[in-house]
Amino acid sequence: MIWILIPLAAIISWAIVESTKHRAAGSDSKLLLEALADQLDDAMEERERLRRRVENLEAIVTSETYELEAEARASGVARIDPALLEGERSADEQEVEQLAKRIRER
Repeated sequence: MIWILIPLAAIISWAIVESTKHRAAGSDSKLLLEALADQLDDAMEERERLRRRVENLEAIVTSETYELEAEARASGVARIDPALLEGERSADEQEVEQLAKRIRER
């Protein structure tokens, strides 16, 4: 009967060691997942910030004022007075102008 206790003790010891390994691996995995989730959140925020920036740059580049000023620079004219341009400015142009003013004030 004593010969049964030795293998039984070995099996129980092996089970305890394996469960300890799995618990440790599980906590490491949780920490890794949390770190990856934080990195993903940061990357998504950065992507959104860059998307807004590109939209603003597109609004600037596609604006009529920008094209006229680029032509004026190419022809040697110093600067076009925006007050002399025809038509109302679009909401995008006004938003970009306000954003540029806020950036210059910082």
